[in-house]
Amino acid sequence: MAETQLWDWLKGLLPRGRYDRIESPDTAAGFPDVDYTITGGYSGTIELKDARFPARKPAFKNEQDGLHISQISWLLNEANYSGVCWIVARVRPKVFWIHGRKAVRFNGCMTLRALSTHVLEGHRILPIDLKMINAMMRGEIK
Repeated sequence: MAETQLWDWLKGLLPRGRYDRIESPDTAAGFPDVDYTITGGYSGTIELKDARFPARKPAFKNEQDGLHISQISWLLNEANYSGVCWIVARVRPKVFWIHGRKAVRFNGCMTLRALSTHVLEGHRILPIDLKMINAMMRGEIK
């Protein structure tokens, strides 16, 4: 439920394109929550994570709260082949954009800021944030 709310908020910030929300653990273990293609033919995936206990350190303590083994494996494999894949993790009020190649360090990380390429500070979104999101989704920034 919380990931759905994160997606509802996030999709209003994303560049124009096609976005498919995917929940298929039985047929595609580890495949991220969102598959996209944005203007210009850039494509990639986004794995959404919303901290159930945002005050707890670390917010994503283990596989139950964070990334499952199949998700880590999928993200690392995709990143190894230069695929554009992101983990978008919300620990209220911040939203962290973490490249998929860092998936193995996600669970148990005490400070997601250290793993992040970009951090959205709550609901105060600036034009530079939108430019960064666009560049990350095009694979220009990792």
